[in-house]
Amino acid sequence: MKTAAEIMNRDVPSVVPEDARAAIDLLAQTDVGAVAVVELMTADPVVSHDHEAADRVAKKIADKHHNHLPVVEVEGRLAGMVTHADALAALVDDE
Repeated sequence: MKTAAEIMNRDVPSVVPEDARAAIDLLAQTDVGAVAVVELMTADPVVSHDHEAADRVAKKIADKHHNHLPVVEVEGRLAGMVTHADALAALVDDE
């Protein structure tokens, strides 16, 4: 089974909270559906860890009805982003 680190997109656009306009511009200029706003999240965000198996990532996405799931390293830093399509493809490829 692949891990989150193997299926995530490492090139994740991000902005700081003070630059909300930049987030809007990034969404308009890129082909991504989400932009990470670093250091401004809910107190206990739903994330995946880079070592988690793809099937666990897919279950988190399905259970929480998310389209994107941030992937964090052991230290809690943003490492990438997994989409529901990434997770589904990993499950299908694993069969």
